[in-house]
Amino acid sequence: MNLSLSNAGFGPEWIVRNTAPDAYGEIITFYSYKGGTGRSMALINCAGLIAQNWPASAKPLLLIDFDLEAPGLHHYLGPCLPAGEAGKKRGVLDLFEDLSNRVQESLLKQDRETQSRLDDQQCVRLVNEIDLTQYVIQTSLNATGVIRAARDDDDHYAQRLSRMDWEKLYKSAPGLFRALASKFSSEYAFTFIDARTGLSDTSGVCTMLLPDVLTVVFTPNRQSLAGIEQLTAKALEYRSSSSDTRSLRIYPLPSRVEQLSESFRKVWQLGATGHQIFGDVEGYQTVFARALAMPEAAPATTGSTVSESPWDRYFGRVMIPHSPDYAYGERLCFESGSSTDRLSLRTAYESFLPWLVTGAQPWDDPALR
Repeated sequence: MNLSLSNAGFGPEWIVRNTAPDAYGEIITFYSYKGGTGRSMALINCAGLIAQNWPASAKPLLLIDFDLEAPGLHHYLGPCLPAGEAGKKRGVLDLFEDLSNRVQESLLKQDRETQSRLDDQQCVRLVNEIDLTQYVIQTSLNATGVIRAARDDDDHYAQRLSRMDWEKLYKSAPGLFRALASKFSSEYAFTFIDARTGLSDTSGVCTMLLPDVLTVVFTPNRQSLAGIEQLTAKALEYRSSSSDTRSLRIYPLPSRVEQLSESFRKVWQLGATGHQIFGDVEGYQTVFARALAMPEAAPATTGSTVSESPWDRYFGRVMIPHSPDYAYGERLCFESGSSTDRLSLRTAYESFLPWLVTGAQPWDDPALR
């Protein structure tokens, strides 16, 4: 692929994976340890920019609102949702309640003395019986559907959510989530999951059990970075020790970075000792370089200098700025009339997307994929 990261914009020339009609798709989770990082905003804008360049011959795209305690994707998608239908479709909680009921019914039919959980083959059969169309709302975005957290008229949603036993479901059918991931990947080219913050059961489902790709969205402060290294290590450890043979790609995505303070940006990216304001700071670049254990033989980017590390190059390109224009409401940066200059929010997301769609690791050059 004869591309350069200096090329302006993100276009269909970058999208070369997962576009064949029979291609197996990928599940991409957007996760943040702390709220207020712009995680949902990052997901919807990245998905929307990809959708704008998505070929008609490829499998569709799917968005899933798995932030069950505080769902919000439907607010961003409001103008893109069909009137009337959007609020009536069953959602993520309905899907997992249905799966949980099916698991318990299957267990009741077998000898509980000899088998207290479903095996992988039973999980696959159970998941394949699910018709996803009863949950998916077709949006006006090109080839893109969404599964909301729940219906608008669900007066008992909070009670139902509190009764959902995720640990019991996993122990009863550990292969269920893997089978569900396979179903999403067989029917959709990219499935984007908006995950719950923190270290909850549902965030574990979204970061360890379902995804092929984990995008970690954070702001440059201690409360946002706290827990991220632990979560990343747990996700990688689970994937390496489980029977799930898929690899897990992880992309750090610094967000809401103030553009006017160059010195503070460098402090929080690279770290500092005894800073007059922040004290000792371990830069997020150090945190992720340690957590992701970049291979020593990582390829150099074309035109890079000897002193510039792969992480310098990655974070030099991938940084979502704070934009006051997007501080109110739920605006989409790919809408008609949005700014496309090099300091715009759209351009910042476009700079990240080559890694996401080509499958390049953060330390790789996506132009060489």
